[in-house]
Amino acid sequence: MNWFVLAALAGLASNGFNITNRTALKNQGDSTAYAWWFELVRTSFFLVILLFQPNPTFTISMIVPLLLVGLAELFSVYIFMKMHAYTNLSISSVISRLRVSGHP
Repeated sequence: MNWFVLAALAGLASNGFNITNRTALKNQGDSTAYAWWFELVRTSFFLVILLFQPNPTFTISMIVPLLLVGLAELFSVYIFMKMHAYTNLSISSVISRLRVSGHP
């Protein structure tokens, strides 16, 4: 596949993700519970993949940064779901695009 097809598929998947989140959270959806379920499903998926890796090695110098990144991810997903719960999809889509750009 060329880069254009991958970029188009990534854009469609991202838009589908945002629409799904906003639909689930509008009309008083519980953004905290939704964020926890989202993280639980994603963590479970990657733990299953980890189980099938040959000879995984774990060290403290590897686990501590991964735990810190996981906590930061949990916080960001919580804020992300709060954003979808309290804004219109047109506004939250623009905000989510601006956070990825990396421009000051």
